[in-house]
Amino acid sequence: MNKAWTLALLAAIQTVSLPGRAGYEESVAERNLRLSGAYVSNTYGNGRNSNGDDMQNRALEVRFGQELRGTGLPSDSSVRIDFVHYNEGHPQNNHRDGFAGQIVFRKDISDRMKAEVGVGPYFSMNTTTVDGVELDDQRLGALATAAVLYYLGNNGWHVRAQYNRVQMPGAPSSDAVLVGVGKDFSASHFRDSADYAGDGSVWLDVMGGNTITNHGGTESAKNAAVELKKYYSNGMALSVSGIHEGDDGVRTDRNGVATQVWFVQPISEKWSMSAGVGPYFAINKRGSNNLQTNALISVRAERTVGDSKKGVKVFVDFSRVVSSDNNDRDMMRVGVQKRFK
Repeated sequence: MNKAWTLALLAAIQTVSLPGRAGYEESVAERNLRLSGAYVSNTYGNGRNSNGDDMQNRALEVRFGQELRGTGLPSDSSVRIDFVHYNEGHPQNNHRDGFAGQIVFRKDISDRMKAEVGVGPYFSMNTTTVDGVELDDQRLGALATAAVLYYLGNNGWHVRAQYNRVQMPGAPSSDAVLVGVGKDFSASHFRDSADYAGDGSVWLDVMGGNTITNHGGTESAKNAAVELKKYYSNGMALSVSGIHEGDDGVRTDRNGVATQVWFVQPISEKWSMSAGVGPYFAINKRGSNNLQTNALISVRAERTVGDSKKGVKVFVDFSRVVSSDNNDRDMMRVGVQKRFK
């Protein structure tokens, strides 16, 4: 994900202040849920890989997650499940980024300071050249994080400083220090609001944007997609989409159909973050022209527009096509959703 689109996602989130409802009286159970809310952060920084190469100040991370209830931990501690997109910058001959899931343990240090440690699997994709051949090197490793959070007030906003360690078997590992902002969102009642599409509703999505092939010498292209998405009350969703990635003029002109399973995390009555993954069956007209099975990984920020009864949302989406033929691509998209069932 490039920096401009990362900023677009976070700029949207940073406009959120958790609105209340006129005349709404919170129950004891709902007050307890305030200790188990959503989390979002964005950090930037620098580091080195195990070859000693600098990341050129291009390391960045976007994460969101949900605290777990009923863990039995003391009131000053909590556990959270996070989804992470991590870009390790641009060390020499390594442009690696990927997606991770982490279990995060948090503990209060003082009224304004908290500490976190997290660890989990990290699926990475690295554009690198080996023996004169440019490759999309896909590997599974681990991402470990240690962070300190300094709160600016009582509204959940804080400065986040963190250390990331990537352990990657068969490839360079890396270390980085990143600094940015984060926000805790209370989980009082928005999961039950009309703006949270957890009612089994079906939505039609139309989206488009820009596509970049992760190889040198290619041109950007315009993409478009149509998607049907069904939301479930357990915070999950299923989708099927028809995708036109666009022609880069050299390597890839791919079209196909994808199905994805989504984790949906509401962060306010109007906003939600989601992550989706699934198979993507497509034909590359500039390749073998045969049907190939790829993977599609997506991160999305959605916002309800106006009265929720109208059933309209807008969203920003970053999707990575993980290909089977060294033609990975990034799609940066904006779109509109309409509920029709």
